[in-house]
Parts: sequence; C-alpha cells; structure tokens
Amino acid sequence: TSRSFASHASQSGERTRMRGIKDVGGQQLELVKKIAQDPQLRAELEKLHHLEQECEAVVERLKDRKLTVKERCAACQRLRVLIDMPDGVWLVQSFGGTEALCELLRGGQSAEKKVASGVLARLASEEECRSTIANGGTLDSLCHMLKSGNHTVDDEARGNAALCIANLCAGPGYSTKVSDAGGILWIVKMLRGPTNEQRAAASLAVANLAVDPALCRLLAVHHTEPVKALMNIIKEAPTSSAAEAASLALRNLSVNDENKVTILEAAGIQTALQLLGEKRQGQGRA
Repeated sequence: TSRSFASHASQSGERTRMRGIKDVGGQQLELVKKIAQDPQLRAELEKLHHLEQECEAVVERLKDRKLTVKERCAACQRLRVLIDMPDGVWLVQSFGGTEALCELLRGGQSAEKKVASGVLARLASEEECRSTIANGGTLDSLCHMLKSGNHTVDDEARGNAALCIANLCAGPGYSTKVSDAGGILWIVKMLRGPTNEQRAAASLAVANLAVDPALCRLLAVHHTEPVKALMNIIKEAPTSSAAEAASLALRNLSVNDENKVTILEAAGIQTALQLLGEKRQGQGRA
C-alpha cells in the first residue's frame, strides 16, 4: 500500500484515489475525521499530495525523449531536490525515478550523464535503490565513466560516478559486483585524480571495498598502489575531505594482517599521525 494519504497502490499496480467514507474502517475513519478537523494536518496532507504529483511528473519528463538535453538535465536537478523532501526517496523509487536515471546514464548525452550520475550518487546511499543501480548495465556504465581515457565525460562526472560506486559499496554484497565489473582498477587510478572531489570519492570507495575481507587483501597485497596513493593524499592536503576519506581507507585496509605490514613498510603510521596532528592544530587555531 502507498505511504501517502493522497492515494494508494491497487493490486493492478494503478494509482487510485482514496476510497469513499463508506469503505473506510473504524480506525481509518477516526483518522479521516482528525485530519478534517485539523487545519495543520490538512495542509501537510495537501503538501504531500502535491509532492507526489510533482515527483510523478518529473520522472515522466526524464523518460520523455522528445525533450531537449537541457530540459532533461533540469528534470534531473529537480529530482535531486525532491529526494531530500519527506518521503522523497520512496516516491522517486516508487515512480520509477531510479530506473529512469539509470537509463539516462546508460544512453544519454554527456551533460545528462553528469547530472544523472550526481543524483544516482545520492540514491546509492539508500538501500532500496542500490539493486536498481547495480543491475541492468548501469554499474558497467559507471565503471566506464571512471576511465581517464573516456573523453565523453568530464572530471565532475567522473567524480560523481566514483561517489556513486562508493555509496553503492556501503551496502552488503555490492563490492563484489563492483569488482566483477572491473571497477577496482579505475577506482585505484582515481586516487591520483586531478580534483579533491575525485580523490575523496575514490578514497571512500576503497574504504568501503576494504570492508570485504577478500577485497581488503586484494587492494593492498596485489595492488601496492592504493596504499601509496592514499598516503600521498594525506601528505599533500592533510585537512582536506579527501585526506579524511583516505585515512578511513587506510584504517579499513589495516584490519588485514598482511595489509598492516604493507602500510608499516610504507610509513603508514607516520602519515596517520601527521593527519591527526594537522587536525589538532587546526582545531586549536579555531
């Protein structure tokens, strides 16, 4: 059933208006009476109803191939705003918004891919949206966007794709999907990316990937580059968001005994102490 008072989902999948009073049970009738007598509740109900209508309309615009690229990008940006409203994630998902964004990411123009990947990065932090993003070829498209040789996307779009993958990996089982899609290699390369946003997103992805014991060992034992790149991030800008994510990645990697040796040999402890010292100095000055 729908979580909105405005409408409910019928067995056929169609959205229908609320039933008549004669069809409403005792408890529901009391709720209806309470709403009718409370102006504030009526206002909230009306607001939710409008939000539901707008969300449905925006998702339909995403699917409309007759619109211009600029118009579909605007729809993506509006959807991003709606997501953070009450019940926004649920509404976007229930109206097929996540899938519409995935379709745009897979087959849209460069500008559409950039905006869609940014919205999907937000949705990837929600468990109910992860399965949609991880399947249907969308994950392959995200991994393709990470490639430095892919000239169809810019640095911002690559950062969005990396953040989407990082948030996806926060869910159980999705790290393996990223590994199977070949995403680890490009995530590791992005640790030395040109922007702080890229390095932060890639570091967070490594941190989340390292939670998986098998991938934790793989990241530092079979790829020595991650540890070096993570420490380099911390050394170059110890107070940046990328450095914080890099520090978390190193901590997660160090859970594995073999990784501890790799990190120690690369002076990982000294780097971590440097980061901690910089933070304390910054806090003292504040």
